[in-house]
Amino acid sequence: MKIDLPSGVWADLLAPDKLKAKHQRAVMRAITSRDQREGGYAVDLTDGVIAILVQDWNATGDDGEVLPIPGEHIDSLDELDLEDYETLLGHEYVVQVAQRLMQLRAERVSPDDHGDAASPTGPSNGSGPDSRAALSPSTGTSARSGTRTRSTSSSRSAGAGRRK
Repeated sequence: MKIDLPSGVWADLLAPDKLKAKHQRAVMRAITSRDQREGGYAVDLTDGVIAILVQDWNATGDDGEVLPIPGEHIDSLDELDLEDYETLLGHEYVVQVAQRLMQLRAERVSPDDHGDAASPTGPSNGSGPDSRAALSPSTGTSARSGTRTRSTSSSRSAGAGRRK
């Protein structure tokens, strides 16, 4: 869908029903690897949504050259007129996709919640920060039961004792 922005620039947006898993994954990766503060998350999320939805545009930088689309260079959004950026932020496609991604993110259980009694799942056996490797009954080592440990004469650990 081609839309006109206040400055006279146009942008061609991908319809939300045309999104694929790769689009969602790209946005989620971007927001989880960047600023974790609430405001930073919101900016990263909406910018990521704009980046996957803008398929083409004629936005130009101060030098008059056409800017790369945000999916190719996210910093292109920094060069938009404020009214154009705000129009993209408020576009129904951007709002719809951002709300869906926020809902998905809220539904995910964080690994940090493993000790939370309200968590839908308990910690897995032997996992978590307080776990210790159980001794294998067959070998007396910390190797998992059923795994073989082997030392050879050329092995550093074979009879080497404590390393200095």
